[in-house]
Amino acid sequence: MNTNKLGAAALVAGLLLAVYGVATNSSAYQEAEAPAPTQPATSLQPITGLAPINEVIDLFQERSDAHPLDYISRTQLGAALNAQARENADLAGYAVSEAVLLDALDLNPQYTPAKLGLASALHSQHEFDRALALAAEVAEADPGQLGASALIGDANFELGNYPAARANYDDLATIERSAATVSRLARLAWVQGDRTGAVDLATEALERSGDFPQRANATAFFWFQLGHF
Repeated sequence: MNTNKLGAAALVAGLLLAVYGVATNSSAYQEAEAPAPTQPATSLQPITGLAPINEVIDLFQERSDAHPLDYISRTQLGAALNAQARENADLAGYAVSEAVLLDALDLNPQYTPAKLGLASALHSQHEFDRALALAAEVAEADPGQLGASALIGDANFELGNYPAARANYDDLATIERSAATVSRLARLAWVQGDRTGAVDLATEALERSGDFPQRANATAFFWFQLGHF
C-alpha cells in the first residue's frame, strides 16, 4: 500500500470513529426483553467512553450471553467490536461486528442504534451502497438522527457523489459545527483541490477536538489529518 492509500485509509477510519461510538454510560447497561423507544441523536460528538475497548467488549459479551433477548447490549457489543477493528486495523473484525449487529436487529428490527451501527460496519467494509441505503432509511424515519446524516454524507463521499456529500456536511455544520463535522469538510476540500481550505479546516477540527474526552486513537486522528494535509 502506498503512502497516499495508507493516508486515505487512516482518514476513513478516523472519520468513522466519529459516527458511531461505544456508549459506556449507565443507560446502555439496561437489559431489554421488549423493544425500547428510540432516542433521537442530538450530537455528532462521539460517546466513546474511555475504558479499554477489550473491557467494553467483555462487559457487553457477558450481558449478551446472560440475556439472549437483550438487543441493547448486543448493539453495544457490535459497536465495540467495530471500534476494536478500527483500533487494530483488523479488517476481519468488521465482519464480526456486522454479524453481531444483525443479531441485534433480528431481536428488534426497529432499533435505530443497531441500524446505525450496522451501517457503520458496512461502511468500514466498503459496502457503501448498503450503508447509504440503511442510513437513509433511518434518516427518513427520524430526520433528527445526526449519525444517520453523517453516514449518508460519508457514503456519498466514498461513492464520488461530492455535491451530495457537501450538502450533507453543510447541513450538519449548520446544526453542530463539531470536530467530527469540520474534519469531514476538510477531507472534502482536499479531494476537490482546495489545499489551503483543507488545512484551515483540519486546523479548526483539531482545535475543536478538545471539546470532549475521547480515546487516544481518536485524538491522534485529528493531528494525523492536519499533518497529512
